[in-house]
Amino acid sequence: MHGFEVRGGEGGAQSSSFFGGLSALLIVRSQFFLCGIQAEKTILSIYLVAPHQPSPNLTQNKPASTPNQSAAYVEVLGTMNLHQLNPQVLSSMLHANAKAPNPSPQFFDKAANYMMCLDNLNHFDRQAFANILWAYAKIGHPSPQLFDKVANHIVVHDNLNHFDPQAFANILWAYAKVAPLSPQLFNKVANHIVVHDNLNRYTPQELANILWAYAKVDNPSPQLFDKVANHMILLDNLRGFTPQALSNIVWASAKLAFYHDSLFEKIANHLCTEEHLLTTYNGQDFSMLMWAFSEANAEYPLLFEKITEQLLEFDNLNDFTTQSLCNIIGGLNKFTDPPQALMNKVLQTAQQRDEESGQLAMLCKALFPEESEICWISSCTGMCGRKHISDSAVLSILIQLRFERNYRQDGMCKMFVCIDMI
Repeated sequence: MHGFEVRGGEGGAQSSSFFGGLSALLIVRSQFFLCGIQAEKTILSIYLVAPHQPSPNLTQNKPASTPNQSAAYVEVLGTMNLHQLNPQVLSSMLHANAKAPNPSPQFFDKAANYMMCLDNLNHFDRQAFANILWAYAKIGHPSPQLFDKVANHIVVHDNLNHFDPQAFANILWAYAKVAPLSPQLFNKVANHIVVHDNLNRYTPQELANILWAYAKVDNPSPQLFDKVANHMILLDNLRGFTPQALSNIVWASAKLAFYHDSLFEKIANHLCTEEHLLTTYNGQDFSMLMWAFSEANAEYPLLFEKITEQLLEFDNLNDFTTQSLCNIIGGLNKFTDPPQALMNKVLQTAQQRDEESGQLAMLCKALFPEESEICWISSCTGMCGRKHISDSAVLSILIQLRFERNYRQDGMCKMFVCIDMI
């Protein structure tokens, strides 16, 4: 069961059916059940991650898992003796429990306390570390002392040659999600990848997750980012990179002020030349792309035109957060003059929401970056003498002002307003 993982799907459904006849195992409060033969360990992992679908053969369309069974399972975890588990089994149980519908925080606390009491972590391999750290991050269960201990162990004791790309990606992702800063760990991994690793071994998602993690913890590693950028530039195409992967990569690069012109150019050309590609992007993807290109001052008119066209193709922008709209419109405003239809669409989306005045002001600033007569100072007390507006009416007023300035030639008077960002 080293690095063991059972995924849902057809096999998961069959396993769920299988549990209809073995549900009694869940209420056996026996350490033998948890620490005994390999089959029982495997059954436990299958149960935790398999979809609990009805079993026509054994349950006659009744759920295979009941609340009482789930409660019993948590109770069993609380009474088990972790010293009888080897590290690989413990890591697989934590990994599986993190995927369960109702993970057990008590079990995670108990596992962390157990590992903290160990003299060392020499018996844990790379897959065990990756599974354990990923599991804590997945359920958002911080354990700073445990993460510190693992980081120190990897930095001081371990040769990283036996870590594979997936282990690096999962470990760094976990630290970026829930752990305190571990600069020595991040520096060691970056140096290893730069000096020793062939990036052809890495999947696009692994590369994206790694760069995202460095940006998330504000740990710049120019050599690492440069190596990844050069690797991507030399690829025949970027079709293996999902929208999320590409948006994470450009976001991470811009976040750490790593502006590789050739990389941004290749990504822009990829997005422009692959037909219907932008239809697969969601609000967050567009947001991260536009923010990154804006921060990098990377001007690609054809890309921005295609993004604008795609935004107009959507029935509405209701799935876009206010922050995403700000990043998208702010980025477009930096390089182009967004069309009236898109401005109207953003306005309609904002007016349907019950946003705080600060959120509205943020969006207005993205919509109207060149309005020098508008006071954007959040600490303004009103001494400027201009009118303060703190509700959605400010959007209507400012959008009208924008249209009067950019789309009309009749010399209409302009309004002067001050936003109170309370």
